[in-house]
Amino acid sequence: MLGSITPHLIAIGVVFVLALVITFAVNRKTVADAATRKLIHSESWLVFLVAAVVAVAMMLFGPLATLLNNASAERYMLSEQTVTAANDLAEEVQSEGVTMLKNTDGNLPLADTKVNVFGWASTNPVYGGTGSGSMNATYPTVSVPQGMANAGLETNEELNRFYTDYNNPDDEMPTTGADNGLRLADLRDADYDDPRWEQLLDQLTFDEMDNLIAFGGYGNAAIDSIGKVALVDLDGPAGTCGFPIIPIVASSRGSHDPAVCRRRRHHPPVFTEARSQSCVTRPRQRAAL
Repeated sequence: MLGSITPHLIAIGVVFVLALVITFAVNRKTVADAATRKLIHSESWLVFLVAAVVAVAMMLFGPLATLLNNASAERYMLSEQTVTAANDLAEEVQSEGVTMLKNTDGNLPLADTKVNVFGWASTNPVYGGTGSGSMNATYPTVSVPQGMANAGLETNEELNRFYTDYNNPDDEMPTTGADNGLRLADLRDADYDDPRWEQLLDQLTFDEMDNLIAFGGYGNAAIDSIGKVALVDLDGPAGTCGFPIIPIVASSRGSHDPAVCRRRRHHPPVFTEARSQSCVTRPRQRAAL
């Protein structure tokens, strides 16, 4: 409340100081005429009085209006019966407002009473909102696991603790980018509880851990791709002609020897992509493939 009326108080103080300065500045030494001195003094304090009245009025009809109304207005308290009826109505509106958009494969109602509840909102829901949709901790709330327990379902307590204990202030950030000199091959046949596993994980950088989690969460199947440069060698009467293929290219008219090309000019090409060409003449020799 004090912060809201601070500008008004500052304005009153500034005008008061100016009135004092004018009162002391205008004296017999500076203004010889007594009537003029009285006029200046009276006008300066009149200005201060008007400024103070305006500032106080702005405070009374502005920041202090709510405080004065609350202090002077007659108070009414809701009865316990009214509060209970309002809470029951709110629960009824909420339950009727829930809409199931899709029931894939008839999963609902659940056939199994044991369920896993995922998501941070399961243990730390957003009760607040914007405007009239907000609420606070003073109102009784029911968490998702508790609501499912009320419905006869059993949730995974270990999974629930994973979410509730995640923001433990006593937790320490893991070590990243350590130079422990370990390789994954060094831990071949190592026990699950071998401390070197922790040392190996400490060598991962933050980006490596982020990529590992992101890539690992996409799927379980892993497919390796192998790249190999292709090369077609043709051995003709005039020698061996090699065709480095970038990309992979093959042709029934691979030789650049004129005699060979004349004999194969009617053979249709298999692929027609552009290729880099080279020819090495080696009479009566075959290329070792």
